Amino acid sequence: ACESCARFSRAYLHHLDRCGEMLGPMLASIHNLHYYLNLMREVREALDEGTFAQYAVQFARDRARGV
Repeated sequence: ACESCARFSRAYLHHLDRCGEMLGPMLASIHNLHYYLNLMREVREALDEGTFAQYAVQFARDRARGV
């Protein structure tokens, strides 16, 4: 659902970064904001549902696998 990921390939984003094109950091910022906004939404939902401990364990497992 990230706008940067939906419109541009990872290879193109890598190319922009390696070439020093200003579009690279701009798209990376959009991606990072999307990631953190989504993460905070998930954390709020887990807190509201009283399942934060389980969420934290699953989050750590997913990140360890690179998901």
